[in-house]
Amino acid sequence: MIYGKRELDEGTMSWLKGLHHSNIASIKNLHAKLYMNENLAVISSMNLYEYSQVNNEELGILCGRREDRVEFKDITFQVMRMIGISDREHGRWDVGDLEKPIRGLFRRGKGAKDSRDEPIEIIEVESDDAPTYGLEEIVDNEPKILCHCIRCGRIIPYDHEYVYCGRCMDSWQRYSNLRYVEPDGHCYVCGRSCNVCAERPACFECYRVHATMVGKRCDSMREIAGKR
Repeated sequence: MIYGKRELDEGTMSWLKGLHHSNIASIKNLHAKLYMNENLAVISSMNLYEYSQVNNEELGILCGRREDRVEFKDITFQVMRMIGISDREHGRWDVGDLEKPIRGLFRRGKGAKDSRDEPIEIIEVESDDAPTYGLEEIVDNEPKILCHCIRCGRIIPYDHEYVYCGRCMDSWQRYSNLRYVEPDGHCYVCGRSCNVCAERPACFECYRVHATMVGKRCDSMREIAGKR
């Protein structure tokens, strides 16, 4: 469970800690409401307590792993990103606890040709702090890292040329400033909050491991900036 905005009261925290295999973390500015298991996900305006149910007009969207495969996969990517940037407060948060259910979601079916149906691997990015998890997509038996827009944090495909998603790239191109530091930036590789710009889009740990890939993306950004 990941919570945000305000501290949990002592009674709620104690109850959650008492649950078998519970993992608890927080993100200071988290405002999303998502309730998810291996097969279903609900994205809703509703807080999970009685007052919202009785007193408020609420809306939500239900996604199924089989019925809404692409959407369910996108939601899972965002969950992994949030786990990566969260402050862990209780539980093991062991990558082994996450790997089996995540990999099981996206095993390629017979006859599937869409790359979006390829299996997912979870990787652990070395860090001096708590371990950070990233995602790799296996395409043609080769691992391809799923990266992040350095402005909004959205997952972007491994073959996307730039360090921004399409929408944020359009915004960045108005000035094409390679050294503009994103005020709420994200590492291009692991998605953690950090100081990044188009010229230096990754945290130190990720750059150390993926220098070649990050360098190619920087070259693409310099090429765009040079056309202004």
